[in-house]
Amino acid sequence: MRGQLVITLDDSRSVTLNELRVRDARKIMAQAKGLEQVDIKSVLNERFDEVCALMGDCIVMPEGETLDDLSFSEVSPIINGLMEVNASFLDLLGLAGLAGAAQQILSPTSTEPALSSSSEDTAE
Repeated sequence: MRGQLVITLDDSRSVTLNELRVRDARKIMAQAKGLEQVDIKSVLNERFDEVCALMGDCIVMPEGETLDDLSFSEVSPIINGLMEVNASFLDLLGLAGLAGAAQQILSPTSTEPALSSSSEDTAE
């Protein structure tokens, strides 16, 4: 069964994250050869739209919105959610630590765990 995670942005908006399928992963690997030598900070900051475009229906945005319409506080849980819902794929690639790197880049002063099981968790 394909994993799915819904990120609630506010009372009327949410983003649905669907787990990558094998065909999605193959498409990403085939088309993203130019990203091989790019560090994670560059991917997240400069080429994130490129990566998202390769994901097909893995990111379902609110009607009429793109990532550019979101605030940074809305994008951060989406990136963390993508890492969570695709943990098996990232594990296969040896990129399981990617979530921590993404969290460090997005909020370098954060002391919270990179992947939280609940949005209500708080740092001690």
